[in-house]
Amino acid sequence: MYHGVQPGVAWHMGKIMECGGICAVPKGRSMIATMRKDSFDLTPLSPKERCTPLSVAAHTLYEKTRPDRLPGPGGVLVLDGAVYQQLTDKTVRIYGAEFMPTPYQVKLEAVEKLGYRTIFIGGIRDPILIGQIDEFLSQVRALGTARMLCGINMFRCANILRTFFPNSISHLNVNLSSIFMAVMALWDHSNRLLSVVMISES
Repeated sequence: MYHGVQPGVAWHMGKIMECGGICAVPKGRSMIATMRKDSFDLTPLSPKERCTPLSVAAHTLYEKTRPDRLPGPGGVLVLDGAVYQQLTDKTVRIYGAEFMPTPYQVKLEAVEKLGYRTIFIGGIRDPILIGQIDEFLSQVRALGTARMLCGINMFRCANILRTFFPNSISHLNVNLSSIFMAVMALWDHSNRLLSVVMISES
């Protein structure tokens, strides 16, 4: 921009080049950008990679809430008029993006202390316990000690279990309390409960 490159072109190039060769086919590591006042060209450095209009345009979807509006410090990159043109077999030329200035803002973030947290991660391989996992979890929850998440719950339902029975289940036990000693007692209690189960299966 110091040398007269249009802000939209400079910002658009920066948004793509910050990820290196990800916009190449296949995804690579290194990319070179050739800047002009009203456009820029992208060329992968690896002879095995190439840029296409689709691969470069698709990169706009990467980690973005909106592919046509990319906010940044002091403005928003508007991609409504962006054009991706195949220049050579490896190179794509990009132009047409506009940078719309906006007032600078300061984002303030804060946190509130909720208390103390302990985490217990383990696994269950006992087929008898796995077959009764719902009853077991209800017993643990009835103790009111913890919130337990099991890996099988990501895909478990009655219909699936009729045709698929896992050989192991991972579990994550989370305790939260405003009092340090209380959360440690909860962790110790849930840890002992699960340890008894683990020992009994060996």
